[in-house]
Amino acid sequence: MSVTTGTFPGVRIVDMPDLGAVSDTSSVVGERAGSGRFSAPAFRSYVAGYLGTNVRDYGAKGDGIADDTAAIQAAINAVRAGGGTVEFNAGVYMTSATLELPTWVILRGKGVGITIIRAKAGTGFDLIETTGFGSLTGSGSCAGTYQNGVFAMTLDGNKDAGRTSGNCLAMYGYDYRIEDVECCNAPNAGFYSEWGTDATVPVVAGANSMEAHISRFKTFANSGDGFVFKGPHDSVRRTSPRAARTRYNTGNIFEPIAANQGQFCPSAR
Repeated sequence: MSVTTGTFPGVRIVDMPDLGAVSDTSSVVGERAGSGRFSAPAFRSYVAGYLGTNVRDYGAKGDGIADDTAAIQAAINAVRAGGGTVEFNAGVYMTSATLELPTWVILRGKGVGITIIRAKAGTGFDLIETTGFGSLTGSGSCAGTYQNGVFAMTLDGNKDAGRTSGNCLAMYGYDYRIEDVECCNAPNAGFYSEWGTDATVPVVAGANSMEAHISRFKTFANSGDGFVFKGPHDSVRRTSPRAARTRYNTGNIFEPIAANQGQFCPSAR
């Protein structure tokens, strides 16, 4: 079936081709400059950037059994180019490798204890890392990701299931948001954040972009430090990481920070 220019009052939606049959080798025809055709993956990424995408659309089960690593990362990658939100329904999403969080991508669940990302037994890795975390940590660089974040979920390091290493959430970057999140049961730190010490605001992300914003955050039952903050400096906290929000960590509740790094500004809110 093909439809060209004009109006077709007799064409019904039920007569249109099944879009579920579209594959990554398909072309989508539209009105635009050039050939008028673009690839199905490009179209999917474009739409996802505006509407968001759900990990279930990429095969994630969230049943506490299936390995959802590849499905979650595929959903993240679908909005990577232009940015967007990756949604998680209620459930327990098991992972066997680190999930990479790039610039401009938000991970959003349905709430603490409702959406849970949990490491599979016997594995050693950070649950979530920003792009380039491994190579940037300790470098003092002012590179890193920006304008990304994690909202409304629990990150469970599952340390009692034979896991000997790994943080729950590891960030190297600036201008990120963490809200309504708990990090627990990590073999290492619950939350780790680092950035460079340059006082110049990176132009690429706009004014005041060195600040991170952290609110309604809780970390507990980690074998290492609960909350390690080494930047970005001049960041904003809306709930103190000390005040009943961090508890039962084997290491420090809040690891001491070097001068001019990781300073928190009190929030006016």
